[in-house]
Amino acid sequence: MPLSKDDHKFILNALRQASVIWSGRKEILNLSRQKVFVRNSKDGVPLYKYYWQCASCQDWVKNQKDVEVDHVVEIGGLENFVGDWTELVNKIFPRPVEKHLQCLCVACHARKTGKYNSARSKWERKKNPR
Repeated sequence: MPLSKDDHKFILNALRQASVIWSGRKEILNLSRQKVFVRNSKDGVPLYKYYWQCASCQDWVKNQKDVEVDHVVEIGGLENFVGDWTELVNKIFPRPVEKHLQCLCVACHARKTGKYNSARSKWERKKNPR
């Protein structure tokens, strides 16, 4: 018995959730961060902080929670799925990560996602005229 559309949706969501704890995500965060000297402590020990650079606006972000790892080319949803699970897994967990993933600040990621969703909705309206 073939998988239903709900089964496909469940598997896709599970893969996306797994990508959050995937080692490739950590690699991109490490590649985009820089260690910066802040000051010496009272004991004379140097204190450092990490900053992450947004690949889009090139701004440096102080808090890792304010950056997101993004696919350079959008994965798309179930509407782009053609039944090849290997291809989908390779899109979600791409190698080499430097070519397929980027670190974006929250604002740039929201802007990029908004543009993608807007373009997709316009395409869907043209595809299915009322």
